[in-house]
Amino acid sequence: MAPKKKTETQTRTLTISLAQARRASAKKRANKAISVIRNDIKKHTRQKIANIRLSDGINREIWSQSTFNIPARITVSLLVEKETVRAFLEKTKEIDAYLKTKDAKEKAKKKEEANAKEEEKKEPAEKKEEAAKEEEKEQKLAEKKAKEDNARAAELK
Repeated sequence: MAPKKKTETQTRTLTISLAQARRASAKKRANKAISVIRNDIKKHTRQKIANIRLSDGINREIWSQSTFNIPARITVSLLVEKETVRAFLEKTKEIDAYLKTKDAKEKAKKKEEANAKEEEKKEPAEKKEEAAKEEEKEQKLAEKKAKEDNARAAELK
């Protein structure tokens, strides 16, 4: 069978139980909760932990009542991209804001590429002039070096 083709982005929601983190010592509960969330996302998306990005909202939710009193469970929206997984709190608008900024960046990038292509088409004569100027500079430098070498040779004799 051929491997499944992944679409560019997918969204999912997960409810992650933090009971495992609640069993940790009081001072380590928040850190353990973050690792439990990452491991659960890893399990469901089959991605490496290094490719999982948690939003600030998740971090604030876990740390809101200090390291001692973490929530029992947390509901997370996942945005699965090509090689990265981004996790956001479900009830917040962080995911929408992220998608808007991502789309804006992509549009700006496309505009820059289009402008670059137009400039390449419009300015071949200018590029030729620049190349000619560079060649002249190189020739002048070569002549200058030759004169210096001749002067040094004359001094040594």
